[in-house]
Amino acid sequence: IINILSVLINMGDSEYYRFIGRRLTAGTFVIYKDMQEQLIATLIGYWKLSLGFLCVALLFVVSVKFLNSYVRKLKLRNLHYSYFYSILLYAIFVACFFLGIRSTFDSRPLSPGHAFIGRTYKEGNLILNSTYTLLRSISSSYIQPYKFYSNNKDFIPYLEKLTLSPIIKNKNNKNVVLFIMESFYLAYMGYPNSYKGYTPFLNELASKSIFFTNHYSNGVNTLSASLPLLCGLPNLMPGPNFIRSTFRTNKMLGIGDVLRKHGYDTSYFHGGRNGTMYLSVAAGISGIEKYYGLNEYPNRAHHDGHWGVPDDLFFDFFADTLSTHKEPFFSTIFSLSSHHPFKIPHKFKGRFPKGTVGYHESIGYADFALRSFFEKVSKEPWYKNTLFVITADHTAATDQESYGDILGSFKVPLIVFDPSGELKPKVVKHATQHVDLPVTLYSYLGIPPDNVLLFGQNILRDDFQGRAINITQDDSFLLVHDKHYMTFNPKLNQSHLYKYQSLEPKKTILADDNTELKDSLLREMKAFIQYYTNGLINNDILYPFPKKFGIVNKK
Repeated sequence: IINILSVLINMGDSEYYRFIGRRLTAGTFVIYKDMQEQLIATLIGYWKLSLGFLCVALLFVVSVKFLNSYVRKLKLRNLHYSYFYSILLYAIFVACFFLGIRSTFDSRPLSPGHAFIGRTYKEGNLILNSTYTLLRSISSSYIQPYKFYSNNKDFIPYLEKLTLSPIIKNKNNKNVVLFIMESFYLAYMGYPNSYKGYTPFLNELASKSIFFTNHYSNGVNTLSASLPLLCGLPNLMPGPNFIRSTFRTNKMLGIGDVLRKHGYDTSYFHGGRNGTMYLSVAAGISGIEKYYGLNEYPNRAHHDGHWGVPDDLFFDFFADTLSTHKEPFFSTIFSLSSHHPFKIPHKFKGRFPKGTVGYHESIGYADFALRSFFEKVSKEPWYKNTLFVITADHTAATDQESYGDILGSFKVPLIVFDPSGELKPKVVKHATQHVDLPVTLYSYLGIPPDNVLLFGQNILRDDFQGRAINITQDDSFLLVHDKHYMTFNPKLNQSHLYKYQSLEPKKTILADDNTELKDSLLREMKAFIQYYTNGLINNDILYPFPKKFGIVNKK
């Protein structure tokens, strides 16, 4: 049974890896209720894999029965060994068992990080097996404090200098609408890529907006998307996501908390059942007051039979509801239809390109739903007083080789559209990340918060320095700058510096010989890691927003 279960885990993860870009961990099962609801659809959708597993399981059962029969024929069960040989065989078995678990004679056992030493990201994942990474992630659910610096005073001023900047605008009461598009990988767009892509409307909108083409998500799944965007908290925790960890009750300050204090109506929309993917929990942690899910949608008959209400219908409901909200308002919507099983309404079948991976048709449909939303709300009186921000929760499957490395696994679009024309369209190639959004909005809206997290920066400034930070499959940390990026594994005390040959993934070369830059980036990375980890453990991660950075041009 244990072997069959292990085979099931590895066979299932052979397909799941294509969507999340990493081996299975315990964090995957925090959405077990959603997985239960989608079980039948998944088994049917991947019938070849299901059939393959049944064949392998049957082979196991037949083999075990054959071996048992063979043993009985040899009457091995009736053999009697001396106590000496019994103890010797038992000792050998125990020694082999523990050696198999540790996989080494060294004083410390091998970790998933060892699979990536001297190998590419894909090769490291190929060496690992899903049963192992799942079990290891269970044992690494609790983070340990770091002592790179002796105390906070040694690195907090440094992080403040890296991330904070003065707010130079007065409060303007602009509305903000944030779209978090499910699985809208940058690889699916036409621009900045050299191919047509599957998002004609998003391509068009990007040309009228501030388009951040080197933008990184701060997570690899839906659960880890909301808090970076709404609180500025990256996902740097191995094992479970923050929202399912013991730290989820920590003191936190989100966009909802800050904006409601200044008279904003705040809301969060998602077309799935209330509670799915912990989105309503994320909204609550972020201080958002109203949540609109399947329970609030007026017509249950529109449910697609899998996740919830299709995007075009729910986006229409979103538009209608926004028009009833008092201004100024801040509202987030998390799309649904470009999630497996990628079901789109029957009337749209054949309208969008099938593409080369399962996501492409549903991406085209979600892009159409986005176009329909903008066509509708452009007639509303609040439209030109609203800033629209569009990004994705995480990346997904792609057959584009240029996105096949560690950088490509985090690259999503970020589009900031201002219908009033105050923010002029341009392309920004600096590295940016999800956690930049809160502090950027505070600065744009002219609202200094009481507290902030020292991860993001105002990316509407002309002089900001590109930066993104993440955690990878092997529990290494990834720090991306405009021309270089670094990986650092604290457990192995290994770090590597790479240089961009261009802003495209895969165009990188090892640059460890640049010791001065490597030491500088390593110092920066260690500061972020210690601030995040120890801040969560001690529940003191919130940092008072300096008064000197308040509104500096008050009239």
